[in-house]
Amino acid sequence: MKLVHGEVLESQSLSAARLVILDADNEPRVISFYRRLGYVDSLWAEAQAKHRPKAARTNAPPPTVKMIRDILS
Repeated sequence: MKLVHGEVLESQSLSAARLVILDADNEPRVISFYRRLGYVDSLWAEAQAKHRPKAARTNAPPPTVKMIRDILS
């Protein structure tokens, strides 16, 4: 993760990147790891999941959780 963040934050060239977005395995230890690095659950992804047609929804938890980090905050 240091490599990824370093490429965005310390790049010598101009970059329009503001957000780092990832799909984390839906496991408590993995989610906790990314939260310690400043990532939060994507509210947009959660809203999209709620608006899926009923036929596409299941009771099983999703395999991944979309998380984002604003590198300017």
